[in-house]
Amino acid sequence: MGVPQAMEALRERAEFIKESLQKSQTITDNMVAILGSFDHRLSALETAMRPTQIRTHSIRRAHENIDKTLKAAEVILSQFDLTRKAEAKILRGPHEDLESYLEAIDQLRSNVKFFSSNKSFKCSDGVLNHANQLLAKAISKLEEEFRKLLSNYSKPVEPDRLFECLPDSLRPSSSGSPRNHGDGSGKSLTDHQEKSLENAVYTLPILIPPRVLPLLHDLAQQMAQAGHQQQLFRIYRDTRASVLEQSLRKLGVERLGKDDVQKMQWEVLEAKIGNWIHYMRIAVKLLFAGEKKICDQILDGVDSLRDQCFAEVTVNSVSVLLSFGEAIAKSKRSPEKLFVLLDMFEIMRELHSEIELLFGSKACIEMREAALSLTKRLAETVQETFVDFEEAVEKDATKTTVLDGTVHPLTSYVINYVKFLFDYQSTLKQLFREFDASDPDALLASVTTRIMQALQNSLDGKSKQYRDPSLTQLFLMNNVHYIVRSVQRSEAKDLLGDDWVQIHRRIVQQHANQYKRISWAKILQCLSVQGGASGGGSAMVADGGASGISRAMVKDRFKTFNAQFEELHQRQSQWTVPDSELRESLRLAVAEVLLPAYRSFQKRFGPMVENGKNPQKYIRYSPEVLDRMMNEFFEGKTWSEQKRNRRAVSGGQILSNGQPDLLDSHNQQHDKGEYQSSESTHHVPPSASHDLYPGAGYPPAMGYPPSMEYPPPPPGQYPGYPPPGYYPYAQAPPAAAHYNATVHQQHGFERSSGFSRCFLTTIIFLTLLIFTSSIVMWLVLRPQLPVFHVDNFSVSNLNATLPTFTANWEANLTVRNPNTRLKIEFSELQNFVFYDEDYLLASAITSRPFSLETKTSGVISAKLSENNKDNLVENWVVDKLAKERSNGSVSFNFRMLVWTTFRSGLWWNRHLSMKVLCEDLQVTFVGASGNGNIAANGHRDCLVFV
Repeated sequence: MGVPQAMEALRERAEFIKESLQKSQTITDNMVAILGSFDHRLSALETAMRPTQIRTHSIRRAHENIDKTLKAAEVILSQFDLTRKAEAKILRGPHEDLESYLEAIDQLRSNVKFFSSNKSFKCSDGVLNHANQLLAKAISKLEEEFRKLLSNYSKPVEPDRLFECLPDSLRPSSSGSPRNHGDGSGKSLTDHQEKSLENAVYTLPILIPPRVLPLLHDLAQQMAQAGHQQQLFRIYRDTRASVLEQSLRKLGVERLGKDDVQKMQWEVLEAKIGNWIHYMRIAVKLLFAGEKKICDQILDGVDSLRDQCFAEVTVNSVSVLLSFGEAIAKSKRSPEKLFVLLDMFEIMRELHSEIELLFGSKACIEMREAALSLTKRLAETVQETFVDFEEAVEKDATKTTVLDGTVHPLTSYVINYVKFLFDYQSTLKQLFREFDASDPDALLASVTTRIMQALQNSLDGKSKQYRDPSLTQLFLMNNVHYIVRSVQRSEAKDLLGDDWVQIHRRIVQQHANQYKRISWAKILQCLSVQGGASGGGSAMVADGGASGISRAMVKDRFKTFNAQFEELHQRQSQWTVPDSELRESLRLAVAEVLLPAYRSFQKRFGPMVENGKNPQKYIRYSPEVLDRMMNEFFEGKTWSEQKRNRRAVSGGQILSNGQPDLLDSHNQQHDKGEYQSSESTHHVPPSASHDLYPGAGYPPAMGYPPSMEYPPPPPGQYPGYPPPGYYPYAQAPPAAAHYNATVHQQHGFERSSGFSRCFLTTIIFLTLLIFTSSIVMWLVLRPQLPVFHVDNFSVSNLNATLPTFTANWEANLTVRNPNTRLKIEFSELQNFVFYDEDYLLASAITSRPFSLETKTSGVISAKLSENNKDNLVENWVVDKLAKERSNGSVSFNFRMLVWTTFRSGLWWNRHLSMKVLCEDLQVTFVGASGNGNIAANGHRDCLVFV
């Protein structure tokens, strides 16, 4: 029963579900019908709303287009506004506010670009035309402003400003020449100076103020952007090139060609070469470097113009400088040009790296090659000058003869030339490397050896001009000795070597030996028994002893000896051996032979003459007098000096060791190394030899200055000569020539009378008495030398322009007698004016005697003049004096020889000659005139020597 109920219940439920489903289907059908009606209605509504939607979308698009149009219009209007503002600034011009003007140009250029890219605008073409016209006008004004600004701030640089930019060592002194080139000489720098110059700091001059350079740079940039590169190039080139050339002209640079150089006198040309060297250094290191710097700053970013502008700015200036160097290198060669050529080569080598750096671009290649070509051309000319110099020395055709046998001017000139060569060692070695890969030291040694050999060949030829063969040997001895000693004192010794020195020392010895043989062989023959016997013809006397020589023959021997010795003394006292050591050695070598022979002869045969009549006629000289007279040999004394010295000797006065007078102009110049003959034998090279003996620029022929005087020879053996006893001939003469005093005693001497002994004793006693009384009186009177004081020393009409040298000197001195018991009488005064310590310029004699009482003063006035019509004052002296004169003052030495008598009443007097030395009188000149006076504080006392 339970199952059927369950099934019934299930059936009921199924029925209920079926009904529910049917209701749901009905509801669904109804809903579908309703929704179908909605779809129809919505489609109708959509159809009705479509026109409205289309209208709304159109309105939205219109709004968007309006917004875009407004924005575009705003941009265009802003461009018009900017154009208007830029136009206003451009029309006002750049002079008020250059920076704003440049900004306006940039803005205008931006506006042109904008309208060029928006040509669809109807107004674009009109706006572009207007903007371009305005831009062209702006650029035109910009060019004018660039030209004006560059021109206003581009001024020539004054020389003083350039000198301030140099290192201290190169800044000019008051004379206008650099301090380390003081003698304009142009002497080459030492290695230390070269190194200091390499490290020297140069300060570039301010060519354009730094504050202006950025403005010029901006203007140049605007012109380049506007396509006006050519205008920019022309403006910059014309302005800066003109200013650079003016700066060089102010400095003293001028265009000179070969013809101009050929017409110049050497002194003028040498000065211009010295200036050119300084100009090259200033131009390259300061002016050209400064131009390079401002060119790089102004044209930075304009690479296409920068190098070309610098090249065009400097090309004319470089051409002017190098053309002078080329003219010198191509001009007629002469020895005096060698050192300036070396100076020029040296400066070109010094500036080589700077030239390579400054002119390294392709646009500057011609200038770079021109500088290199000049350097090579100078090197070639130097080498050719070496060859010319060797030939000129060896073939020197001048007829200049030094009559006293001293050092020839050619020798001193060539030696000085060689010394200067060694001052240029580093330069010469660089020059040799230009042509030869060999060792430069060996090449320099070869050149020096060839020059020395050429000089010796020339001297051999000149020695043949002497008629006296002994003077020939003395001349060669002096010159070769001078060469050897000069080489020993110079750097040439290291290159030539000790062997060369020793060989030439032996040559000096050979000439000395030849001189002794030729000069003294004949006179020694008079003192030999063999020589005398061969000349017999007189009868022998019984008392002649074993010698077998007659009294007449002895007298003849003494007369012959006297005549020959006097002749030798007269001639050879005028000859000169300028070196004191060599002079003393030669005198000693002669005395060692002559004096022993004379003593022996006089001691042996003298009594034969003394017992006869007038013995003083035959025995004129004692060995002591001969010795003193020997000390006068080779002093270059004039005949008047010889006579005065002879009177002094005969009067019993002892001279000052036979030394030459300190104030004798001839001897002084020998002691100084100038090696000129005495006044009577003074020769100046003729004009034909002017090329070989330059007048100016480089120092004169070097001699033996006092500071280099040789030390006195040691006792005993003298250097360079054989020991005592050595005879210079092929073999020594027989021992009889020296005459042993103990061999033959003269009977006449043994039989001398008692009267003679008494008379001789009396003479000796009186002499001692007079000598003693003189010393006592001298001690009692205590004589003092007069005191000389310079009150005024003036120069007038000084003209130190070659070839004529003229000047007048006037000196006023106060002389005071400091003695309380002695009156001083002045009988004669000889006045001298010297320059450069010991070079005689003028002399005069004051023969008006005057006297000074005790403790009184007097005034001495002296006037001297020099008119160098005969060219007696050497060119180097005139040139050096002119250079010193250009500094504003010149130092002279005024000296006097004074002959005086110290007198006390009528019972005592003493004659004295004095030397008065008033040294270093600094004469200041007024402006460019030739008149000057000693400075206010220049009054000074003089030194007095007896």
